[in-house]
Amino acid sequence: MSKSIPDWVFKLKDKAKEKRKVNLVESYLENSTLHGVKYIVLRQAKWYQKTFWIVMLCLSTAACSQQMYRIWKKWEESPIILSFGNNMKSLSEIPFPAVTICIDSGLNKAIVDVSKNMTSLERVKLQHLAQLTCGTSDKKSNSPDTFNVSQVVDFLKLVSAPLDMSVSDCKYRTVSENCRKLFSPVLIDRGLCYTFNGLANDEIFREGVRTIKWWEDKNETFLNKWSLENGYELPEDDIHVLESLYPFVALDVGADFGLNIKTTSTLLHIVNNCPKVANGFKIILHNPVEFPHARRISYRSNVNADVSIFVRPEYITTPDEPVLYIEPTRRKCYFSDERQLKYFRYYTQDNCAVECLTNVTLQQCQCVAFYMPTTTPVPICSATNQCFRNVTKLMVKNQIEKTVCSCLPACTELSYTVENSHTYSSETTAKSSISNNTGSVNVVFTEAYFITKERKELYGKTEFLSNCGGTLGLFLGFSVLSLVEVIYYISLYFSNKRRILLSQAPSMASLDITQIKRRQTL
Repeated sequence: MSKSIPDWVFKLKDKAKEKRKVNLVESYLENSTLHGVKYIVLRQAKWYQKTFWIVMLCLSTAACSQQMYRIWKKWEESPIILSFGNNMKSLSEIPFPAVTICIDSGLNKAIVDVSKNMTSLERVKLQHLAQLTCGTSDKKSNSPDTFNVSQVVDFLKLVSAPLDMSVSDCKYRTVSENCRKLFSPVLIDRGLCYTFNGLANDEIFREGVRTIKWWEDKNETFLNKWSLENGYELPEDDIHVLESLYPFVALDVGADFGLNIKTTSTLLHIVNNCPKVANGFKIILHNPVEFPHARRISYRSNVNADVSIFVRPEYITTPDEPVLYIEPTRRKCYFSDERQLKYFRYYTQDNCAVECLTNVTLQQCQCVAFYMPTTTPVPICSATNQCFRNVTKLMVKNQIEKTVCSCLPACTELSYTVENSHTYSSETTAKSSISNNTGSVNVVFTEAYFITKERKELYGKTEFLSNCGGTLGLFLGFSVLSLVEVIYYISLYFSNKRRILLSQAPSMASLDITQIKRRQTL
């Protein structure tokens, strides 16, 4: 006869197990270090007292959860803070700003006079091309949507005003130099401009990148022992080495260590191509490794004004540790090896914006603006091209940058803050300046030392755990030992269960079948 254990035995075991669970939970609640839980199982407490403590525990848990969520959101969205660095930095550790000068809306008057002898068709074509550098367009002009590159090159070569038509004398560190030696041509969105202390196209753009260019770079404007991340790499206190570096080093403050140029005779040689813009100069200050464009903050100089531009550097650094492990989208910047641009050798936010606008324009309009870099021959968008106008409007509103570009700042940034002032030395000088159409532009630093800024970790893992622990302790009295306590009671449950099963096994094995039958008949 086979022996079998009756069902009532298993029912007794299940009841004992449930009772042990209840007793274990009650024991934990009665002895727990968590605030208020012991009142829920207090035998002397009334039902409404227990209800009150249950409600209070639920409200406290809800408030704790909400505060924990806020802490997590802050840790997720704002892990970095921008604060002042610990050390002062000298001007001799950074380059003098690149200074790009554009003749506002100017065309070479001699060439425009020649256009009077052109046929009406040739004159209309010239007007269509002239709109490229104006930033505005006449919708009624029936201009084609695109131009060939050769057409644009021929036009720009003819009408672009040479530097010596507007700048007569150039000095840097009180040393007079040929302006053509100090300034290099650069083609930006307002036409042909001239840059001091900037890099050559071959150094700014990657190998194989095509840009409109009809001149030869005569100046040796290539990086020499300088990088944005590490600064100048040279022996200490060797001023002779500093003077030979490129980009030029910002040695000290004042006019003796700044850039001074004389502007002259603009009205005699330049004709205004853009009716909404007055004759004069547009001055752009930027990092030497950045491609200049009029979308940046610029400063205007009238043809007969003496302009002093006082510069203050803004240098932001980001230490690799412990910021490196944070994702770029959270820390809001890219390290130099994290984001590689297709056209530019050096990543900056402005270079990224130009490249993004180029890519979006090429993708949507199958053409590019005349100043944009490409890798293959591409038609040039006209100023009346509706697709190009729509893309430009979206870029101005930053809608493309937010959705497509993701052009975050570089983790190491160098920019220049400017205070701009127009002054005349005296009334006589002012009248003479106006009559002779002469002026000057001075770019100087105001302070020999400056405080750097640094991106630091605002919410690291340590701060996150500290805030979470403080919140849990404030609302629930929870700590690491409270967690150990929970683990301890869980281990008690499994150890008691195993001990009871082992103690019951012999008695179950020795249970007589006849006693079982007798119990079943009762």
